[in-house]
Amino acid sequence: MHSPAFLPTSPTLRWKSGLLLCALLGTEHAAYAQGPATDSSPSSQSVNPQPAAAQPANQQAIAENLFDRARELMKSEDYGEACAAFAESERLDPALGTLLNLAVCHERQGKLASAWVEFRAAASQARHENQTDRATYADEKAATLEPQVPKLTLDIAERARAQGDLQIILDDAVLGRPAWDSPIPLDPGPHHLSARAKGYQAWQMEFALQSGELARAIDVPELQEEPHLQPKPIPARPPQDRPTQGVSTTQWVGIGLTGAGVVGLGAMTYFGLTALSHKKARDDYCDAQNLCSSRGVTLDERARNAATAANITGAVGVGLLGAGVTVLLLTPSARNSPGSVQAAVRETGSQHELWLSGTF
Repeated sequence: MHSPAFLPTSPTLRWKSGLLLCALLGTEHAAYAQGPATDSSPSSQSVNPQPAAAQPANQQAIAENLFDRARELMKSEDYGEACAAFAESERLDPALGTLLNLAVCHERQGKLASAWVEFRAAASQARHENQTDRATYADEKAATLEPQVPKLTLDIAERARAQGDLQIILDDAVLGRPAWDSPIPLDPGPHHLSARAKGYQAWQMEFALQSGELARAIDVPELQEEPHLQPKPIPARPPQDRPTQGVSTTQWVGIGLTGAGVVGLGAMTYFGLTALSHKKARDDYCDAQNLCSSRGVTLDERARNAATAANITGAVGVGLLGAGVTVLLLTPSARNSPGSVQAAVRETGSQHELWLSGTF
């Protein structure tokens, strides 16, 4: 185990520790550091060291090496590297002497808040180990540093305090609510402060405490609600191809064919009635053996011609009507609904029939 400057162990190590203490603290504490103490001295009578928890040998060796390196760095006033070495040595193999050396190093480095915390911890540990002199020394150092330690005061808005699970985070450490209203010791240098709560936008800021700055107050505002996510508007569908409200060319063709078919059917009716009229008049000029006078023959010929015209115009009219209806039905409507139509004209004797079939 390494031999920290303040830890009395064997007479030889205690003298070695005294040399380091003189180097670190100067002559004002030299009398306290020197040793070994005689059996009649108060120091030796009050010391009742407790056995330390066993550490792996290699871990202790690393800690001892770091401790020695930190002492050399302290001599060259490289406090940044020295404090880091003391801290790692303390982590690997905790010892009261190492903790006190780390506190002195941080004091020299200007990190008064860290030094103050470490002196207080060392005083508590020394009392626990019945090392009164060390406890007294650490208490005095902590009391001397306390008024010099920079302190941060937070002024948290009342509405922010009521915002559910509000968390205040200082340098990655979450501050409990009791700490919100108490001055917070801080080392000089850069710091990060943030506040967050579920359903609210996080607030954060960077700030730096200057060396010699004893107090800093920061207002923590009310957090703003997270913006509600608006549903993404659905883009308007492009207009589908639909017929205009007017009549398309194809529809006009269908209407024309349908109209022509109706005219053809009308002509068929006219010629049919004319044929019936001539046939009836012909009967007046013909006997029962169908022997007709010249007038009867003329009327019979006219009746036959009218009947032929009726058949022709009827067939054409039905065809045109069927074609027109088919075109109209197959032209895309406003609904763009598909359809299929089949049309056929059937002749049965002297009659003509229009047949339509399909889906609509």
